[in-house]
Amino acid sequence: MLELGFDAGRHTGMFDQQTELALRNFQREYGLTTDGICGAETVRALRQLTPKVRGGRPVLLREQERVRKAGPRLRGKRIVIDPGHGGRDRGVVVGTHSEADLVWDLARRLEGRMQATGMEALLSRGPDQCPPERERARFANEAGADLILSMHVDANASPQASGVSTFHYGTGNGTTTSTVGETLAGFIQRELVARTGLPDCRTHGRTWDILIGTRCPAVRVEVGYLTNESDRSKLADPAFRDTVAEGILVAVKRLYLLGENDQPTGTFTFADLIRHELAKAE
Repeated sequence: MLELGFDAGRHTGMFDQQTELALRNFQREYGLTTDGICGAETVRALRQLTPKVRGGRPVLLREQERVRKAGPRLRGKRIVIDPGHGGRDRGVVVGTHSEADLVWDLARRLEGRMQATGMEALLSRGPDQCPPERERARFANEAGADLILSMHVDANASPQASGVSTFHYGTGNGTTTSTVGETLAGFIQRELVARTGLPDCRTHGRTWDILIGTRCPAVRVEVGYLTNESDRSKLADPAFRDTVAEGILVAVKRLYLLGENDQPTGTFTFADLIRHELAKAE
C-alpha cells in the first residue's frame, strides 16, 4: 500500500484502522468494491500493480516532513514518558534498588524539564500502576503524542555487563523502520554516552509492543545495568539521573533542530536549551 502511495502508516504487521482507511482509498481509486476487506479481487489488483512501482521509503519521507513542519521550538509538543514496570512489577531488583522506582524518578525529572520548556509531558502510568505495553501505546495514541520515550534499566546474568542502549521500531531489514524513531534513538544514545561515561551498547531496531503499537515515533532507553556494581552506583545518585534527564531532553531538541544551530554532542546544557527556546519566541 505504501509503495502505491496510500498512507497505511508504519509497517507493523497489524491490520488497524489506518490500514483499513488506506485499503478503502485504494479500492475506491481502482474501481473495486469499497469494503475495506482485502479479498481475492483486491489482492489481484495489488499484485498486478505493486511490481511496477517498487522502491523508495515513503514512510521515511512522511515522518521527516512531520518533524520539519513541527518547527525547532519545543513549546507545544506533546511527549509521553513511559516509566517501565510499576505497581507489583518492580522490574530488575538488586538489594534496595528497583528498576520501577529508579525509572519513575527519572521520568519525573524528565517531565519537569520538559514542562519548563513549554512542552506538554504526560506520564503513561502512576507510581503504583503497571499497565501492559499495549495499553501504554494506546494511551500515547489517544493523547495524540508527538513522541513516546520508554524508560528502563537493564540486567544481565554477568555482573560485568554495563552500558546504555536505545531501541526504536525496526525489523532489521533496513527498509521497515521508524526513521524518526531511529534518528531520535541515535541522538539519545550519543548524548547519554557522552554525558554519563557509560559504555556504548548502541541503537537497535525491535518490534516490541511499545515500539510497534504507537502511531508516533517511539524510543526505549535502557540506562545502565542494575546488576553491575558501577552502573548501580551511578543510577542510585540523583545527580546522575539529572544528567540522564538533561541528555534525553537535549536529544529531543536536536531532533527538531534538524542540524541547525547545533552544538557538539554532550555540550548543549539545559540553560542553553532554555535560551534557544526564548530566542525563538521573540
